[in-house]
Amino acid sequence: MRRAGFTLVEIISAVAIMAVLIALLVPASTDYIREGRKAKEISAARKLVAAYLTYASDHDGQLMSGYGGSGDPTYQPGSVTDAMGAPLSFPADARYPWRLASYFDYDMEAILFNGNENALKDQVDFHYAASVSSNLGMNVTFVGGDYGGSSDLAPSERAFRTFGQFCIQRLGQAERPSELIVFASARRTVKDVGFFKVLSPYFTGRRWAGSWDPNSAPEATGYVDFRYKGKAVTAMLDGHAELLGFDELDDMRHWSDQAEQNNNPNYSLQKVITIQQ
Repeated sequence: MRRAGFTLVEIISAVAIMAVLIALLVPASTDYIREGRKAKEISAARKLVAAYLTYASDHDGQLMSGYGGSGDPTYQPGSVTDAMGAPLSFPADARYPWRLASYFDYDMEAILFNGNENALKDQVDFHYAASVSSNLGMNVTFVGGDYGGSSDLAPSERAFRTFGQFCIQRLGQAERPSELIVFASARRTVKDVGFFKVLSPYFTGRRWAGSWDPNSAPEATGYVDFRYKGKAVTAMLDGHAELLGFDELDDMRHWSDQAEQNNNPNYSLQKVITIQQ
């Protein structure tokens, strides 16, 4: 007469098979989620740079700054509102996300966050969080400008006399808009996805680490986050978006119009030498 039930060997074998299947399925599921987020971020990058270019078209070619402040022709305190028409205060109204929001119909979650739940969970600080924590940071130093208190160098007549036209402020100034970064995948801290700005590998000297380490502080690569298997989503001034890796974004010709003009991938800001006659 046969006994009902399973033997210990059969149970152990079944558990082992389940463990193997789980081990195979979890990475596949993780990759599927990552691929979905990547596709959404590429789409968001295209829409974001399209909004940025529409703003420029509406303002006679003037490019919006990434962080507004004194001397900024694109920033008017008190003029920025949320989707309900409520005026925003500084500094939320100074950063590009809210100033550009009306150009993508205030679709903050789809365009700026794409699954970055941490930016949305605290509704009390939503305006501030939305201004800081965009998945896509802006190349504020060399495109549009950064007029904030901690900026690399704010655009001004004096700065241009000293360093030349280091920051393009109009569409027609770009040597190769298809190569010039406006937005890129960003991370402010190791734990928190998103930051409103990204910084170039060189400024007056080298400031990036020599390679990308996912465990390093985001500052090591200028807040650029190579979160898609070593690549970051980038949006260029001609309106297209693509994935680029560390070696490609380590090239200053993607960041600075002066670097492109000088064909110098290691370009650092240099003072203009005036020869007295």
